Amino acid sequence: MKQVLSKNQAQNLDKITSEYFHIQGKELMRNAGKKVAEVVQKEFSKKNNKSVLIICGKGNNGGDGFSTAIELKKKLIDIHIHSLYDKKQYIGDSKYYLDLCISNKIPITFGIEIGDNDYNHSIIVDAILGIGFRGSIKTGLIPWIKFINKSKSTIISIDIPTGLNADSGLACPIAVKSSITVTMGYEKIGMSFQKGPEYCGKIKRVDIGFPKGALNSIDNLKWFKFDEKSVSKYINKPDLNTNKFKQGRVLIVGGSIGMTGAASLCAMGALRVGAGLTSIVAPMSLNFIFETKLTEAITIPVDDEEKGFLFLNHLDQIIENSERADAIVIGPGLGRNKSTKKLIMQLMLELEKPVVLDADGLYPFNGKLDLLNNSKLDLVITPHFAEMARLTDSSYNQISNEFPRFMNWFMDTYKHSALIKQVPACSFSYNTAIINISGNPGLATAGTGDILSGMIGGLLAMGINKENAVPLAAFLHGKASDRIINSKGFRAQIASDILEQIPFVIGKYERI
Repeated sequence: MKQVLSKNQAQNLDKITSEYFHIQGKELMRNAGKKVAEVVQKEFSKKNNKSVLIICGKGNNGGDGFSTAIELKKKLIDIHIHSLYDKKQYIGDSKYYLDLCISNKIPITFGIEIGDNDYNHSIIVDAILGIGFRGSIKTGLIPWIKFINKSKSTIISIDIPTGLNADSGLACPIAVKSSITVTMGYEKIGMSFQKGPEYCGKIKRVDIGFPKGALNSIDNLKWFKFDEKSVSKYINKPDLNTNKFKQGRVLIVGGSIGMTGAASLCAMGALRVGAGLTSIVAPMSLNFIFETKLTEAITIPVDDEEKGFLFLNHLDQIIENSERADAIVIGPGLGRNKSTKKLIMQLMLELEKPVVLDADGLYPFNGKLDLLNNSKLDLVITPHFAEMARLTDSSYNQISNEFPRFMNWFMDTYKHSALIKQVPACSFSYNTAIINISGNPGLATAGTGDILSGMIGGLLAMGINKENAVPLAAFLHGKASDRIINSKGFRAQIASDILEQIPFVIGKYERI
């Protein structure tokens, strides 16, 4: 899998490379210039009006821009540099390469005012702000970003588009919309989240000389992008002598009056991913609905006194049935009755099989994360941002705007595995985070999360450990949704559409 870095990790990588491996920033900047120049030169060869404008800020990103200019000068490419700041404002490595540009007589102008300059270049290199950007764009830079975005030029950003937050992927309030982003060493987390994919365009990761050993000294969660090549390791044609029991048995504790669909979708998600048998513990008063709705899943009706929900008195029956299961999903459509909440909390203490806790199953633990930590279960929780906010007494915006930092704290506090549902979904286990590479906004519809929980439960029941089952389920789930776009678009997707597509996704990896 490809490792990606948070803003702090990328900055620490620079520091570690300098202090412990004695590779100085000037050398990294020179290498960055060479790599960016190679990308520019390749794009340059496709143009008719052949000229390059490099717009530089005063930090290291600007220094990379100056270094790029020096390399392009060697290729006899027509270039012009515009520095947004006066020469006296540059220090360190950036000043060194600015001075080198001046001594090489590369055309350069200075000034924050955009004026009436008629820049007409085939390529614009964005070297204004790098990964250090945070907060909001300064007023003086906004006209330059608007100018870049309105141009008909090919836009090449160095490391990350100016204005894009390297952690959250948010633009406040605006960012450069790049054709190509040449990122140094490793992609940054924000390139995958929120507006990141839209603003980054095509991402080209280049090696500028960071030692591989330097990564071992970086703190906090290790972030990776899911590797599609790993799917075939777990999804392949079953053995000829397999049977429904060997394929895994999933027990679902879910469903209440008005919400039988959630548990039903969960059961079908488990079956579609390959589980051999699914059973739903259902309130007896709703059993007819489940029996009518489902053909392949088994129901285990329990006397609910016509209340339409499960309650604490059902504990022993659920425990007994759990002994015949390989994995358990708790929560889809379960409801929030006080007695149901007590049932969930007691199940978390007494169950002994792997558990996926989702939706209403999370509700009893709002603000009580320590109770989840007390569980000895092999546990996976699957909250979206709002559910995560309630679990941790945080705010939705805090999680969204500071996601890597928040998850560093959360995984230091929480002792099990988690799948955070967003686009892209991210799975967490111990000190590892895996960013999904499939999925789209069409997943924002009722029932898709219930299917995903069932898929995780199905893979766990098949014997795949949670470190692999969770990101694998997220990938297959997103891939199924991606298949729908061409025929139904984003808005028209519904959860059952995904169930129809899962077999086609899995069939590809089974090599049928």
